[in-house]
Parts: sequence; C-alpha cells; structure tokens
Amino acid sequence: MQTQKIFPMNNEICTAIVTYNRLDLLKDAIKSIQNQNTHTDILVVNNGSTDGTANYLKTIDGITIITQDNVGGAGGFFTALKYIAEHGYKFAWVMDDDIVANPNTLTELVNAYKEISKKEKVGFLCSSVYSAEGETVNVPAVSNSMNTTGYPEWNKWLDRSYVKIDLATFVSVFLSTEIIKEVGLPLKEYFIWGDDTEYTQRVSSKYPSYLIGKSKITHLRNGGRLSLDNINDPNRIKMFEYYIRNNINNHRLYSSRRALLRFLKNNLKDSIKFGLKGKFKKTKVIFKGLYTSIGFHPEVCYPEK
Repeated sequence: MQTQKIFPMNNEICTAIVTYNRLDLLKDAIKSIQNQNTHTDILVVNNGSTDGTANYLKTIDGITIITQDNVGGAGGFFTALKYIAEHGYKFAWVMDDDIVANPNTLTELVNAYKEISKKEKVGFLCSSVYSAEGETVNVPAVSNSMNTTGYPEWNKWLDRSYVKIDLATFVSVFLSTEIIKEVGLPLKEYFIWGDDTEYTQRVSSKYPSYLIGKSKITHLRNGGRLSLDNINDPNRIKMFEYYIRNNINNHRLYSSRRALLRFLKNNLKDSIKFGLKGKFKKTKVIFKGLYTSIGFHPEVCYPEK
C-alpha cells in the first residue's frame, strides 16, 4: 500500500471513495463531493486501477490518495475507515465510486446526527439511494427491534423522515470514528459482497442506526438486485463464490438458524436449476462458495490508537 498524497486535516469529516477501474464514474463522484454544502475532506482509495485513474488523481489538488493492490471493495473500505479513524477525524462518510451526491446529501446526514445524538448514541446513518431513473435501490433492511410496549420501533423518528434500520450498503454511510474504534473495521477477507451488510449489522446490533429520508444520493450502477441469474460475465460468475461464502458467515453471525438453513436450501436449489440448464459454471461456483464457507471465520481488526 502506498499513500501518494496526504493533505493536512482541515475538517472534522472525511469522505472516502473506494474505486477500481471506473474512472469516468469516479470523476463525477469526486465532483459531487467537492460541491457539498457541508465541507468535507476527501480520501480516495485506489484499488490498483489500470484505466488511468492513478494519473487522473494526481491532477486533483486537495484530496488524499491511497493506492494499493486490488483487495476488493472490502479491502478498500477497511483501508479507508482505518485511515480516517487513525488521523484525527470525528466522522467518516463512505461510498462507492459510482455515486452522485446532491449538494445537501452530507448536510442532511450531519443535521440528523446532531438531532438524534441528543437523545441516544447513534450507530450509523445512511442516505436514501436512487437509480439514475429515480427508482429506489440499495434499500436498507428496516429494524426488527421492539420498544418497551412490544411494538416495532422502526418509526420512532418517522416525523423527521428517519427510519430505524438494521443494515445498509456502502453507497452512503455516515458514522463517527468513535464507533469505528469501538466495533472495529470491515472484514477485508470478504474481498467483495457482504462486507458492508456485515459491518452495518455489527454497528446496529449495538447502537440504533437510521435511514435519513432527506439525504439523497444517486447510484449509477447498472442492473438490479445481485443474483447469479443475472450474471453472465465469466469473471463475475467466479466471484459469486464470495457472495455465497460471505453471506453464510453473515447468517451465522446475525441471523437465526432457520434463516441460514433457508439460504443454504435456496442455493442448493439454484445449483440444481443451473445444472439442468447446462450452466455448469454457475453450479460449480455455488458449491465452491458453500465449501469455502466451512471454517471461514475472519477476525475483526481495530484501528491503531
């Protein structure tokens, strides 16, 4: 890993963008963060891009750049949160490289944090995510926690457009470095898929976390929900092993035994379905994911004090 440019900290918030070979999208993402109404320092973690990203980043003043080998999104977010937690910032705002934030996206997160933290310790906050066509995507899981009367409490802040949630994706997640130091860093061993939902569940299992309705961000990634049915790129098919392995671990950590068995059953059914259709590469990757999940129990690492 090589930190190529470090700028002195001039703000209590640092925004981290993790990127790999999506230069055109990255340019728009950086510009949208530079145009925020609430100022933030910017960190770009470049996972060894080969499309000219490194040369482009050298031309931008005022951002910190960390270049490392391609260790996947999980490794990128591990590095990002570690850097932010170890360099004096109070808050981290993390995201992929294929987003465009509204000018007030961060402002709404900060305002919500200030309001909620007056009454309770906040785990993480996330933005409302929309596709380029304006449809909701990356929708977080609404919290199942109950209040003292035995009713669900996901709507306790609904009058302020805040919804209590259990997990979210790293499209736009805002949290304090105090939380990062307490719960640790993302599991870099995941490489890709499931690291964000594991991490946000780890946080929300300790402290209430919320979707902020007025904080909006656009996710430009093409395609619908992640499914092996929709993947035809051979390289992406191979990587689906990580999706299965990582989500089995997530179920072990945070779900019921019944939910884990349902996940395993659905994957076995899919393996048969693909086999009958002659799509043996997809069948193989399912069994590989199931096999590699055995004994896969990565340990949480923490920022250095």
